[in-house]
Amino acid sequence: QATLKPLKMELDEAWKMVATAHDKQEKDSETLKNLKEDISNLTKTTSQQPESSEDHHDLIIMVQDLTNERDQLETMVEGLKEKLNQAVTTHQELQEQREKAFQNISQLQQELQV
Repeated sequence: QATLKPLKMELDEAWKMVATAHDKQEKDSETLKNLKEDISNLTKTTSQQPESSEDHHDLIIMVQDLTNERDQLETMVEGLKEKLNQAVTTHQELQEQREKAFQNISQLQQELQV
């Protein structure tokens, strides 16, 4: 019993980490999708409309800024995917430890009954 409580706490913590990483990844993916759409729309706008040189320059800077932000978010998403994979691996390892602990407890209970 004493060994199961810390394992259960670790397992719960691992699940929370997985859920948090997954939620963050989904939000970042949605932001990334929106930024890509914004970049695409701005690119279309600049190519379709003859702008004044100042407006055109502002749009180019905005596109560059959005592209940089997108690149940073892509890097962040990759990092979150890696953390999620690590959390899943940790969760699986904890599950295996938990199963082994249950097997050991069961075996000890059987030995005590004999």
